[in-house]
Amino acid sequence: MVRLTKEEKEQINTLINKNTSLNKISIITNKSKSTLYYYYTKLKSRKFSKIKFNYSDEELGEFLGIFTGDGGFYFDKARYKYIIRIYTGLVDKDYNEELIKFFSKIFYKKPHNYIKFKDNVCILSYHSKDIYLLLKRFLEWYGTKTYSIKLKEPHNYSKDFYIGFLRGLFDTHGNFYRPKKRVSYGTVSSKLVLQVNGIMNKLGFYPTLYINKKEHFYTLNLHGTPAMGFLEFVRPRNIRKIHGFGLSARHELPNKIIG
Repeated sequence: MVRLTKEEKEQINTLINKNTSLNKISIITNKSKSTLYYYYTKLKSRKFSKIKFNYSDEELGEFLGIFTGDGGFYFDKARYKYIIRIYTGLVDKDYNEELIKFFSKIFYKKPHNYIKFKDNVCILSYHSKDIYLLLKRFLEWYGTKTYSIKLKEPHNYSKDFYIGFLRGLFDTHGNFYRPKKRVSYGTVSSKLVLQVNGIMNKLGFYPTLYINKKEHFYTLNLHGTPAMGFLEFVRPRNIRKIHGFGLSARHELPNKIIG
């Protein structure tokens, strides 16, 4: 390990406290990023507390479903950061707050939470290579994520995992229509909709697949008793979407699998 002088350490510490990127500090000081990061942790502990994983199969599936539906990833080359974001609408304030609790539990760290009023969205974010690697372990996508994302196969996923995955998907991209007792899930990813259809079949639910060729949009629908049975089985976390069905949200139930 390269040893730094007292003056060099003080300079690096000053730059870090000014939130200067490691790339820029490397240029200013002519030191490698690996050397800088070592002293960075020694001088300032850690700017960001380390992510720790603490999830069940069901919780892992749910997080992956949430990211699949409304997540985004960006690698900031200038700051060398892996940025994971989850977007929720401003109307889903309760769901956003529930996700903060959920993510804090499974990652041992509270996400950064901010509102982008111009786009009417709340954004939860983490700067974490570990979470990115977790996502890439179970999900695959290329180009525009929305059109290509799907679960990696083959994987020996458990029933609990599938329940969580469906919950995350339906909480983000599902709709629940009370008057007609209809549940629907929509996506522009042809590969993903076939996967979701297969998962629902495995769990005993047989949705109707509707394809809008003009819009390249795919929808899975359940009606009547099967729709109500699906909601009871998956227990969505987004209470706004199930309001009026006479059901409790997931976070209001005991911590166990229904069905």
